[in-house]
Amino acid sequence: MLQDRIEKFRILRSEIEDLLLAGDDDSVASLDQQLSECLSSILSHSVTSAAESRMKVEFALDLLVTELDRTKTVNSLVNLILAEFDNALLTLS
Repeated sequence: MLQDRIEKFRILRSEIEDLLLAGDDDSVASLDQQLSECLSSILSHSVTSAAESRMKVEFALDLLVTELDRTKTVNSLVNLILAEFDNALLTLS
């Protein structure tokens, strides 16, 4: 279920980017609302497994990276956070 929401978010985001390039601002507004609702549903989703928890964290970090300049520093920090998350999961298991 979470994976489906994340995939829907990625599709909507891609469609918005295409519409922006085409200059179709009216359609962008409609899809932007759908994108916001989809993002809210992802962030409010209660995870039911470690796999879903990791998926949610990866999604949030990927979103952060795409919103910032893609630099070596940002990517290194993302990898560090994911490694720490994996270590925490192993400790809890």
